[in-house]
Amino acid sequence: MNCPKCGVENPDRAEQCSGCDIFFIQWLIAQHKRDSKKIKKQEAMPKRRPAWLIYSAIGSAMVIGIIAGMQAGRSSVDRTPNAEEAAFKKAATVSLVDILSDSARRGYAFGVTINERDLHGFMLQGMDSFSIGNLRTEARMAGEGPPLEIISYSKYKEFKRTPYRCVLEGELRYYTYLGKEHAKASECWAMSTESRLKNKQKVLYYIWERLQWVKSKQQWGLFDPAQERRFYEAYINRHYSSEAEYLDIIESNLRFQKAGEDKTLKRTALAAAYRTRVRRAGALYRLEHL
Repeated sequence: MNCPKCGVENPDRAEQCSGCDIFFIQWLIAQHKRDSKKIKKQEAMPKRRPAWLIYSAIGSAMVIGIIAGMQAGRSSVDRTPNAEEAAFKKAATVSLVDILSDSARRGYAFGVTINERDLHGFMLQGMDSFSIGNLRTEARMAGEGPPLEIISYSKYKEFKRTPYRCVLEGELRYYTYLGKEHAKASECWAMSTESRLKNKQKVLYYIWERLQWVKSKQQWGLFDPAQERRFYEAYINRHYSSEAEYLDIIESNLRFQKAGEDKTLKRTALAAAYRTRVRRAGALYRLEHL
Protein backbone atom coordinates (compact mmCIF):
# COMPACT_ATOMS: atom_id res chain seq x y z
CA MET A 1 0.00 0.00 0.00
CA ASN A 2 1.06 3.61 -0.51
CA CYS A 3 1.86 5.84 2.47
CA PRO A 4 -0.93 8.44 2.93
CA LYS A 5 1.67 11.06 3.85
CA CYS A 6 4.63 10.67 1.48
CA GLY A 7 3.24 8.22 -1.10
CA VAL A 8 6.02 5.64 -0.74
CA GLU A 9 4.90 2.10 -1.49
CA ASN A 10 4.98 -0.22 1.54
CA PRO A 11 4.25 -3.93 2.01
CA ASP A 12 0.64 -4.87 2.75
CA ARG A 13 -0.30 -4.61 6.45
CA ALA A 14 2.87 -2.66 7.22
CA GLU A 15 2.62 -0.70 10.48
CA GLN A 16 5.27 1.91 9.70
CA CYS A 17 6.21 3.74 6.50
CA SER A 18 9.67 2.91 5.18
CA GLY A 19 9.94 6.35 3.60
CA CYS A 20 8.92 8.89 6.26
CA ASP A 21 8.83 6.57 9.33
CA ILE A 22 5.27 7.46 10.36
CA PHE A 23 3.10 4.85 12.06
CA PHE A 24 -0.08 4.56 10.02
CA ILE A 25 -2.50 4.28 12.97
CA GLN A 26 -0.97 7.38 14.58
CA TRP A 27 -1.21 9.29 11.31
CA LEU A 28 -4.89 8.35 10.93
CA ILE A 29 -5.64 9.53 14.46
CA ALA A 30 -3.86 12.85 13.86
CA GLN A 31 -5.62 13.25 10.50
CA HIS A 32 -8.96 12.50 12.15
CA LYS A 33 -8.37 15.23 14.74
CA ARG A 34 -7.39 17.77 12.06
CA ASP A 35 -10.43 16.94 9.94
CA SER A 36 -12.74 17.14 12.96
CA LYS A 37 -11.48 20.64 13.76
CA LYS A 38 -11.97 21.68 10.13
CA ILE A 39 -15.53 20.33 10.06
CA LYS A 40 -16.42 22.06 13.35
CA LYS A 41 -15.01 25.33 12.04
CA GLN A 42 -17.06 25.06 8.85
CA GLU A 43 -20.22 24.22 10.80
CA ALA A 44 -19.66 27.24 13.07
CA MET A 45 -19.45 29.66 10.14
CA PRO A 46 -22.67 31.65 9.56
CA LYS A 47 -24.63 30.64 6.50
CA ARG A 48 -24.75 33.12 3.67
CA ARG A 49 -28.16 34.64 3.02
CA PRO A 50 -29.31 36.51 -0.11
CA ALA A 51 -29.84 40.23 0.18
CA TRP A 52 -33.46 41.12 0.95
CA LEU A 53 -33.43 44.40 -0.95
CA ILE A 54 -32.61 44.67 -4.63
CA TYR A 55 -32.95 48.14 -6.03
CA SER A 56 -32.23 47.50 -9.67
CA ALA A 57 -31.92 44.82 -12.29
CA ILE A 58 -28.16 45.36 -12.40
CA GLY A 59 -27.82 44.94 -8.64
CA SER A 60 -29.92 41.80 -8.77
CA ALA A 61 -27.76 40.30 -11.48
CA MET A 62 -24.59 41.07 -9.53
CA VAL A 63 -25.89 39.44 -6.34
CA ILE A 64 -27.09 36.35 -8.19
CA GLY A 65 -23.77 36.11 -10.02
CA ILE A 66 -21.75 36.35 -6.80
CA ILE A 67 -23.85 33.74 -5.01
CA ALA A 68 -23.71 31.39 -8.00
CA GLY A 69 -19.95 31.74 -8.18
CA MET A 70 -19.52 31.02 -4.50
CA GLN A 71 -21.74 27.95 -4.69
CA ALA A 72 -19.88 26.68 -7.74
CA GLY A 73 -16.59 27.02 -5.89
CA ARG A 74 -17.68 24.63 -3.18
CA SER A 75 -16.90 20.95 -3.55
CA SER A 76 -18.61 17.91 -2.13
CA VAL A 77 -15.39 17.11 -0.27
CA ASP A 78 -15.86 20.20 1.92
CA ARG A 79 -19.26 18.99 3.09
CA THR A 80 -18.58 15.27 3.33
CA PRO A 81 -15.76 13.65 5.34
CA ASN A 82 -13.39 11.64 3.17
CA ALA A 83 -13.55 7.86 3.06
CA GLU A 84 -10.57 7.38 5.39
CA GLU A 85 -12.08 9.60 8.06
CA ALA A 86 -15.48 7.90 7.83
CA ALA A 87 -13.85 4.47 8.11
CA PHE A 88 -11.78 5.58 11.07
CA LYS A 89 -14.82 7.01 12.86
CA LYS A 90 -16.61 3.70 12.40
CA ALA A 91 -13.64 1.72 13.70
CA ALA A 92 -13.22 4.08 16.66
CA THR A 93 -16.76 3.55 17.95
CA VAL A 94 -16.55 2.36 21.54
CA SER A 95 -19.53 1.96 23.86
CA LEU A 96 -19.28 4.38 26.77
CA VAL A 97 -22.78 3.76 28.16
CA ASP A 98 -21.64 2.45 31.56
CA ILE A 99 -19.10 5.22 32.00
CA LEU A 100 -21.62 7.92 31.06
CA SER A 101 -24.12 6.41 33.49
CA ASP A 102 -21.57 6.62 36.31
CA SER A 103 -20.63 10.16 35.30
CA ALA A 104 -24.28 11.22 35.47
CA ARG A 105 -24.52 10.07 39.08
CA ARG A 106 -21.24 11.71 40.04
CA GLY A 107 -21.97 14.90 38.12
CA TYR A 108 -25.38 15.32 39.75
CA ALA A 109 -23.73 16.42 43.00
CA PHE A 110 -21.82 19.14 41.13
CA GLY A 111 -24.64 20.18 38.81
CA VAL A 112 -22.85 19.20 35.62
CA THR A 113 -23.04 16.48 32.97
CA ILE A 114 -20.77 15.26 30.19
CA ASN A 115 -21.32 13.38 26.95
CA GLU A 116 -19.30 11.23 24.56
CA ARG A 117 -17.65 14.28 22.99
CA ASP A 118 -16.04 15.12 26.32
CA LEU A 119 -14.51 11.63 26.49
CA HIS A 120 -13.72 11.07 22.83
CA GLY A 121 -10.14 12.32 23.13
CA PHE A 122 -9.33 9.89 25.94
CA MET A 123 -10.73 7.02 23.89
CA LEU A 124 -8.50 7.89 20.93
CA GLN A 125 -5.51 8.09 23.27
CA GLY A 126 -6.30 4.56 24.42
CA MET A 127 -6.45 3.29 20.86
CA ASP A 128 -3.24 5.12 20.02
CA SER A 129 -1.42 3.30 22.83
CA PHE A 130 -0.92 0.31 20.52
CA SER A 131 2.52 1.06 19.15
CA ILE A 132 5.78 -0.71 18.44
CA GLY A 133 7.46 1.36 21.15
CA ASN A 134 5.03 0.21 23.84
CA LEU A 135 5.19 -3.41 22.69
CA ARG A 136 8.98 -3.24 22.70
CA THR A 137 8.99 -1.91 26.27
CA GLU A 138 6.67 -4.64 27.53
CA ALA A 139 8.69 -7.31 25.73
CA ARG A 140 11.89 -6.16 27.41
CA MET A 141 10.23 -6.00 30.81
CA ALA A 142 9.20 -9.62 30.26
CA GLY A 143 12.75 -10.51 29.22
CA GLU A 144 11.63 -11.27 25.66
CA GLY A 145 12.85 -8.21 23.79
CA PRO A 146 14.38 -8.73 20.34
CA PRO A 147 18.20 -8.76 20.10
CA LEU A 148 19.64 -5.37 19.23
CA GLU A 149 22.88 -3.63 18.33
CA ILE A 150 23.60 -0.02 19.27
CA ILE A 151 25.26 1.93 16.46
CA SER A 152 26.72 5.42 16.09
CA TYR A 153 24.91 8.35 14.55
CA SER A 154 27.26 8.27 11.56
CA LYS A 155 26.27 4.65 10.88
CA TYR A 156 22.61 5.54 11.29
CA LYS A 157 22.98 8.38 8.82
CA GLU A 158 24.85 6.13 6.39
CA PHE A 159 22.10 3.49 6.26
CA LYS A 160 19.07 5.71 6.89
CA ARG A 161 17.79 5.24 3.33
CA THR A 162 18.32 1.48 3.50
CA PRO A 163 17.09 0.76 7.04
CA TYR A 164 16.84 -3.01 6.61
CA ARG A 165 19.58 -5.59 6.36
CA CYS A 166 19.27 -9.29 5.62
CA VAL A 167 21.54 -12.25 5.18
CA LEU A 168 20.36 -13.68 1.88
CA GLU A 169 22.17 -16.61 0.27
CA GLY A 170 25.03 -16.12 2.71
CA GLU A 171 25.52 -12.46 1.78
CA LEU A 172 24.69 -9.41 3.90
CA ARG A 173 22.62 -6.90 1.94
CA TYR A 174 20.78 -3.67 2.71
CA TYR A 175 17.26 -2.79 1.54
CA THR A 176 14.81 0.10 1.50
CA TYR A 177 11.95 -2.25 2.45
CA LEU A 178 11.27 -5.91 3.18
CA GLY A 179 8.79 -8.00 1.23
CA LYS A 180 7.91 -11.59 0.42
CA GLU A 181 11.01 -11.82 -1.76
CA HIS A 182 13.06 -11.71 1.45
CA ALA A 183 11.30 -14.72 2.98
CA LYS A 184 14.30 -16.94 2.26
CA ALA A 185 16.70 -14.74 4.23
CA SER A 186 18.30 -16.48 7.19
CA GLU A 187 17.99 -13.32 9.30
CA CYS A 188 16.82 -9.72 8.95
CA TRP A 189 17.32 -6.57 11.02
CA ALA A 190 15.60 -3.18 11.08
CA MET A 191 17.19 0.13 12.01
CA SER A 192 15.40 2.29 14.56
CA THR A 193 15.84 4.91 17.26
CA GLU A 194 15.09 4.69 20.95
CA SER A 195 15.03 7.19 23.82
CA ARG A 196 16.52 6.12 27.13
CA LEU A 197 17.05 7.87 30.43
CA LYS A 198 20.68 8.54 31.27
CA ASN A 199 21.57 10.67 34.29
CA LYS A 200 17.91 11.79 34.43
CA GLN A 201 18.06 13.00 30.84
CA LYS A 202 16.64 11.47 27.69
CA VAL A 203 19.31 10.23 25.30
CA LEU A 204 18.55 9.10 21.75
CA TYR A 205 20.12 5.79 20.73
CA TYR A 206 20.42 4.38 17.22
CA ILE A 207 19.93 0.64 16.99
CA TRP A 208 19.57 -2.40 14.77
CA GLU A 209 16.82 -4.76 15.96
CA ARG A 210 16.55 -8.35 14.85
CA LEU A 211 13.28 -9.30 13.19
CA GLN A 212 11.46 -12.59 12.92
CA TRP A 213 9.59 -14.10 9.99
CA VAL A 214 5.87 -13.96 10.82
CA LYS A 215 4.24 -16.81 8.91
CA SER A 216 0.66 -15.64 9.44
CA LYS A 217 1.47 -12.28 7.86
CA GLN A 218 4.10 -13.56 5.43
CA GLN A 219 6.46 -10.75 6.36
CA TRP A 220 9.28 -9.84 8.70
CA GLY A 221 8.37 -8.13 11.96
CA LEU A 222 9.45 -7.58 15.55
CA PHE A 223 6.57 -9.62 16.96
CA ASP A 224 4.08 -12.20 15.81
CA PRO A 225 0.32 -11.65 16.42
CA ALA A 226 0.29 -13.73 19.61
CA GLN A 227 3.15 -11.70 21.06
CA GLU A 228 1.49 -8.43 20.04
CA ARG A 229 -1.68 -9.37 21.89
CA ARG A 230 0.19 -10.59 24.96
CA PHE A 231 2.47 -7.57 25.25
CA TYR A 232 -0.31 -5.09 24.50
CA GLU A 233 -2.55 -6.70 27.10
CA ALA A 234 0.29 -6.39 29.61
CA TYR A 235 0.62 -2.72 28.70
CA ILE A 236 -3.12 -2.13 29.20
CA ASN A 237 -3.17 -3.83 32.59
CA ARG A 238 -0.10 -1.93 33.76
CA HIS A 239 -1.08 1.56 32.60
CA TYR A 240 -4.87 1.50 32.89
CA SER A 241 -5.15 -0.09 36.31
CA SER A 242 -7.52 0.47 39.23
CA GLU A 243 -4.76 2.48 40.90
CA ALA A 244 -4.70 4.84 37.92
CA GLU A 245 -8.50 5.18 38.14
CA TYR A 246 -8.18 6.09 41.82
CA LEU A 247 -5.66 8.81 40.97
CA ASP A 248 -8.10 10.16 38.38
CA ILE A 249 -10.76 10.56 41.08
CA ILE A 250 -8.32 12.48 43.26
CA GLU A 251 -7.38 14.78 40.39
CA SER A 252 -11.05 15.25 39.50
CA ASN A 253 -11.85 16.37 43.06
CA LEU A 254 -8.99 18.88 42.99
CA ARG A 255 -10.22 20.24 39.67
CA PHE A 256 -13.74 20.67 41.06
CA GLN A 257 -12.34 22.66 43.97
CA LYS A 258 -10.61 25.04 41.57
CA ALA A 259 -13.48 25.21 39.07
CA GLY A 260 -15.83 27.25 41.23
CA GLU A 261 -19.01 27.95 39.24
CA ASP A 262 -17.32 27.77 35.85
CA LYS A 263 -19.33 25.14 33.95
CA THR A 264 -16.60 24.49 31.40
CA LEU A 265 -14.03 23.78 34.11
CA LYS A 266 -16.55 21.62 35.95
CA ARG A 267 -17.15 19.54 32.82
CA THR A 268 -13.39 19.10 32.45
CA ALA A 269 -13.14 18.09 36.10
CA LEU A 270 -15.88 15.50 35.70
CA ALA A 271 -14.35 14.07 32.53
CA ALA A 272 -10.97 13.74 34.27
CA ALA A 273 -12.50 11.24 36.70
CA TYR A 274 -13.02 8.77 33.84
CA ARG A 275 -9.84 9.35 31.88
CA THR A 276 -8.25 5.97 32.61
CA ARG A 277 -11.50 4.03 32.19
CA VAL A 278 -12.13 5.54 28.78
CA ARG A 279 -8.53 5.03 27.67
CA ARG A 280 -8.79 1.42 28.77
CA ALA A 281 -12.02 1.02 26.79
CA GLY A 282 -10.32 2.38 23.68
CA ALA A 283 -7.27 0.18 24.21
CA LEU A 284 -9.39 -2.95 24.72
CA TYR A 285 -11.29 -2.14 21.54
CA ARG A 286 -7.98 -1.90 19.72
CA LEU A 287 -6.87 -5.19 21.28
CA GLU A 288 -10.02 -6.94 20.06
CA HIS A 289 -9.40 -5.76 16.51
CA LEU A 290 -5.74 -6.69 16.17
